[in-house]
Amino acid sequence: MIFRRRLRALYHREPEKLTIFMSHFRDRAAAELPHLTPEQIDARFLGWIDRPSHQRSDRRSI
Repeated sequence: MIFRRRLRALYHREPEKLTIFMSHFRDRAAAELPHLTPEQIDARFLGWIDRPSHQRSDRRSI
């Protein structure tokens, strides 16, 4: 939790860059944690990032 707070503070003006940064780790984790679903991995690595509402999307609507 401390690291999440620090990352939020560091990227508070550019949350999209935090998403890109954390996506790198998500992709690596997917290879190392095959027992987790893609949704579980996304929740763990990206679900906690506050993004402006215009950047949020519902994947089901695509």
